[in-house]
Formats: sequence, C-alpha cells, structure tokens
Amino acid sequence: MGAYSWLGPAIHLTWAAPMIGAVIALFLSRKNERAGGVVSAISLFIPALVSTLLVQEVFSKGVIITEPSYAWIKLGEMELKAGLFVDGLSAIMALVVSWLSFLIGVYSMEYLHKDRGIHRYWFFFNYFVGSMMLLVLAENLLLLLVGWEGTTLASYALIGHWYSDEPERCVGDIGRKALGKPMWFTPSHSGVRAIVITGLADIGFILGIGLLMFIGLKYNMPEILSIRALYHNLGEVLTLLNSEGLLLPFIFLFTLGAFGKSAQFPFHEWLVTAMTGPTSVSALIHAATMVKAGVYFLLRFAPMILISA
Repeated sequence: MGAYSWLGPAIHLTWAAPMIGAVIALFLSRKNERAGGVVSAISLFIPALVSTLLVQEVFSKGVIITEPSYAWIKLGEMELKAGLFVDGLSAIMALVVSWLSFLIGVYSMEYLHKDRGIHRYWFFFNYFVGSMMLLVLAENLLLLLVGWEGTTLASYALIGHWYSDEPERCVGDIGRKALGKPMWFTPSHSGVRAIVITGLADIGFILGIGLLMFIGLKYNMPEILSIRALYHNLGEVLTLLNSEGLLLPFIFLFTLGAFGKSAQFPFHEWLVTAMTGPTSVSALIHAATMVKAGVYFLLRFAPMILISA
C-alpha cells in the first residue's frame, strides 16, 4: 500500500507547472521573447525541484507515495480514477526527465534567440515535458495514455518546428534519389512521419487497454486500470485473459506502443528523419526523454510480460 506524502498537492506541480508555463509562454513570447523563455525555464525548474524531493522521500523512507485518486469515469461497475503513483522507478524517471528538460530549456533560450516561431516552440516544449511527467507518474492507465498521446502530439510540432522547409533545415542529400525515392526530408514531412508511425503503434496500446477494460467490465473488476491494483491482481487478470483466449493478443498489442515510442523495428523510420527539428528538440525527444518512454513502459509492466511468457 502507498503512503501519503508531506509534499501533498505539490506533487501535481510536476506536470501542471509545465502545462501552465506553456500557455503563459505562448502569449508572453510574442511580446517579449526573453520573458517568455524565463517563464518557461521557471515552470521547468519547479518539477525538477519537486522530483528531487520525491526521490529523497521515496528512498529515504522506503515508501510508495500515492495521492488521493479523483473520480473520473464510471462504466457500469468499473470506476476509473485519476491520481499519481510514485515508487522508485517513477521517482528516478521523473528526476531524470525533469532535470534534463530544465537544462535543455535553459540552453534553448540562447540557441533559439530571435527565432520567429519561438512562441510555438516554448508552448510545445513545455507541453511535452508536462505530458511526459504525467506519463511517468500516472496511477491509472487511461491517465498514462493522456500523457502518452500528449508527447506524440508535441513531438510532431517540435520536429516540424521549421515547417517552412528551407533547404538548410532539411536532412539528407537534397536532390539525390535512390530507386526513384528522394534521399532528403523536410521538417514538415518529418513531423508527419513521426506522428503517423508512432500513432500506428499507439493503436495497439489503446486496443490493449480496451482488452483490459473488457475483462474489467465482464468480471466486475472496478480498478483493473489502476496500475497499483493491476500489480496486486496480476495473476487473476492474466488468468482471465487466458481463459478468454486474449492473453497473447493482449501482450502483443499492449507493448506495441512502447516499440513505437522507442523507435524499435518496424517503427524505427520516424527517428531516422526526426533530426530536422532544432538541436534542442533532438536532445529532448530523441536522446533524453521520449524514446525512453518505451523503456520505462516495459520496465513498469515487466512483471506482466514475464509472468505471461
């Protein structure tokens, strides 16, 4: 069982602060670029600070931190709640994501100085960080999915940031073709590739969640989408899926999203052309955070995958 933390509602600042900062920076950057960057940096520093305190709390006391779950959706006997869940894995992941995002954000202030789309950049940069933190700390699978798809949308906008497609923003050999196919890619094209390919993989993840909901509704398991409850009832859930002949399809579909996020075969093509975005975007999405989301997902649900193997 989890314990409530003295940090209380401050835990929600890990995802809410970047989201709020995204909206403020979107409008503020149009009038004052430097002020917009400062607001963004502050809104990224807040989750970094809270995540540091969370790590200290979790590892010094050896507890799992939970926040009160709020009623969200009710389907028959199944009640879906929204809350946060902090154990050793999510605490470490949140710490890494928040501090790297803050440092990359500070770097972006100078790197993208006088960029004409800086207001869009700060909005989607902070929105991405907020979505990533929600993904990591969500206690409910549907809430995790909200953060998951938020990173997909933000990555599309950030990779295609220079959507006017000037030649110097492209990757590859402009004008060169192989087997009749162009060997260069524009930012706008790369952004679309990213959202389409990762979106296709996410369909499997969504269908996997749908299979869990089917089992929950059929066998009156009200908290089946709660990550903590899923851990406690793992054997029962897997047995029910197997009895319905759905265990293998569930494991296959459920893990597809992780393959897409981490650019694993056959969903690797989006990463090949994603370098059309600014250098700071490559550092944020491709090196530090988004491609690690798939790894985090597999670590989070490793017990389910290992038991069913």
